[in-house]
Amino acid sequence: MALKTDYKDDVFSGNRKYEMITNQDGSVSFVDQTVYTQNGDIFNAADINDITTAINKLNTVLSVSVPLASWSNSVPYTATITATGITAQSSPVYDLLIPDGTSTANAEKMIESFSYINKLVTAANSITLYCYEDKPTIALTLQLKGI
Repeated sequence: MALKTDYKDDVFSGNRKYEMITNQDGSVSFVDQTVYTQNGDIFNAADINDITTAINKLNTVLSVSVPLASWSNSVPYTATITATGITAQSSPVYDLLIPDGTSTANAEKMIESFSYINKLVTAANSITLYCYEDKPTIALTLQLKGI
């Protein structure tokens, strides 16, 4: 979703001018009589909802497991993983998640294997990881942020 980026302000000279109208029930209403050289945009609930939706997407974190068996056997090594909520237009930031209790030896293998990942491509509810030189040697868990 692309957010609007070309809002304009009202442009006019002097002060805004209003006409006061007495309504049938005795209340009054004001009608803007200002002469504008440019009419500005209305910022409304739909705009703020679009902005907060975009911010919430930035803060959404999805963890996905990448089993060792999911990797192809030829260069480029690829692994396509289910990632519910991802779209082809998503461009998440991804990082390695080392689970609590992981041994130091396995953590080192995970860090090394994670460094082999060169590219992540999104599709509807899936991601494909690419390694152009070396293939991971241990199962990984990735955190995707900004989906």
